[in-house]
Amino acid sequence: MGATFIVNTFTVNLVAHLGGGDSKIGYPATMALWAILAVVFFTITFAFTKERVQPNPQQHSSVWQDLSDLRHNGPWIALFSLAVLIHIQLAMRGGAMLYYFNYCLHLNNIFDWIDNFGVFNGVGLIFTIIGVALAKPLVSRFGKRATFRTCLFLSSILMAGFALLPPDSLYMLFGLQILLQLAFGPTIPILWSMMADVADYSEWMTGRRSTALAFASIIFGLKLGLGVGSWFNGALLENFHYSPTAPLTDTSRFGIVSMISIFPAAVLMIGVVALFAYRLDDVLMNKIENGLSSRRAEHNL
Repeated sequence: MGATFIVNTFTVNLVAHLGGGDSKIGYPATMALWAILAVVFFTITFAFTKERVQPNPQQHSSVWQDLSDLRHNGPWIALFSLAVLIHIQLAMRGGAMLYYFNYCLHLNNIFDWIDNFGVFNGVGLIFTIIGVALAKPLVSRFGKRATFRTCLFLSSILMAGFALLPPDSLYMLFGLQILLQLAFGPTIPILWSMMADVADYSEWMTGRRSTALAFASIIFGLKLGLGVGSWFNGALLENFHYSPTAPLTDTSRFGIVSMISIFPAAVLMIGVVALFAYRLDDVLMNKIENGLSSRRAEHNL
C-alpha cells in the first residue's frame, strides 16, 4: 500500500518532469522507472521467500488432477469470480478517473507542487491503509464473509454517489473518497486471506495440497479483471463518442462520470451477489483448520 501511495500520488508529476511537458515521452519514461523498481523488488521477494508448510510426502497428484479439484471447488469458483469482478471495477474506475479530473471537475489546485489528481489519490490511499488496518478487528467481530460482503456493499453505494457530486465541490469530493476508501480497505487483506481458505478447503476435501495453483489461478482472475476493465474503458469512451481532439460533449461527460461511479458500482454489486455462493464461514474454517493440523502432525511423525 505504501508503494501504491507513491505511484498513485506522484505518477502524473513524474510524467510531466521526465517528459519535459510531453506526455508521449513522459508516460513511457515513468512506466520504465516503475518497471525497473518492480523487477528489483520481485527479485528480492523471490530470494527471501521460504516454504514453511510441507506437503504430505505420500501425496501423488498432477496438474490435471489439481485443475479438476479446482473445478469441483465451489468456494474457489465464487472467489475467482469475485476477484475478476473487483478488478474489473478497479481498472475501469482507475482508468477513467484522470479523464474525470481533466474534463468534468472545475476545481483550482489545492497545492502548487502537486495536482489535485495526485492529492485525491494520496488521500484515498491513506484512508485505504486505515481500512486495511481495520480488517482484523472487523473480521474478529463479524467474520470474514460478512465483513467482506458488507464492505463491498457499502463501497458500491458510496461509489455510485460520485454520480451526484457537483463539479465544483472540493469538500464533497474528498469526503466521499475518504468514506469509499475506508469501506473498501478491509476487503483487500480479506480477499488474500480467503484465497488461502479455498486452498485449505480443497486439501481438506481431497487430501491433496495444491496451494500454489489455488493462489495462481485466482491471481490470474485478478489480472483477467484488470485486462477486461481496461478494455471496457476504451470501449465505453468510444461508445460515448469521446475524442481528445474535439470539445467534450454532454454525452461524453455523462459517460466519463458513469465510468467512475455507476458502472463500477454495478460491477461491485454483482460481486456482493457472488459472495452468497461462498460457503466458507468461520465455523467451517475452524473445522477445516483443526482437521488439517491433525493430518500434518501425522505427516511429520
